[in-house]
Amino acid sequence: MEDNNIFMLCKKFNKSAFKELDKKYIVRNLKESEIEIWKTIHFDTYADKKDYRYIVDEYYNNYFSDRKDEFLNACKVICDVNNNILGTCFLWKISAGLWSIQWFKVINQYANKGVGRQLLSYVLTEVKLDFPIILHTHAASFSAIKLYGDFGFEFLTDNYIGSRKNGLNDSFDLIRKNIKLKEFHFTSLSDSEREVLASFDSEDF
Repeated sequence: MEDNNIFMLCKKFNKSAFKELDKKYIVRNLKESEIEIWKTIHFDTYADKKDYRYIVDEYYNNYFSDRKDEFLNACKVICDVNNNILGTCFLWKISAGLWSIQWFKVINQYANKGVGRQLLSYVLTEVKLDFPIILHTHAASFSAIKLYGDFGFEFLTDNYIGSRKNGLNDSFDLIRKNIKLKEFHFTSLSDSEREVLASFDSEDF
């Protein structure tokens, strides 16, 4: 249940969620020499890295390796004053033509300290975006889901997003127990969005 697919959609930002970048952090593009760091930053433990690293490798090879320059131009990292990478996130236009938030992660030592909010604020204001913006996450990503909700993302209720089953119905009790939100907001894809996502049948978000 914790690994169930969760999909969210934003049609309008909640501007009050945005936070300016603190002077003790910088946001910059990922460097080619740091791709290996980027691939491993998503794992909190050695066991997770050992068991799931192949997923990141496959995803990178399938969607980014042939577009490396575009990937490096898009992929942002937030760093401390010593240029140590603390987190990553970027926007990517998926094959269905929608913007998506990709691979958002803040390392454990800096989680729940406002770093993720500052990084997401930067990423979402750097590019002129067309709404809606879509994202995929997992049911146990409680901090990320809470943050996405703050920014105006709503839970997608469609049973399937493209070919992937939406796990919201099975996971919502778990999410509700672990996320403190005044309100949970829900939406669904338009007929045209549903059709285009189904026609591409891609998992590039």
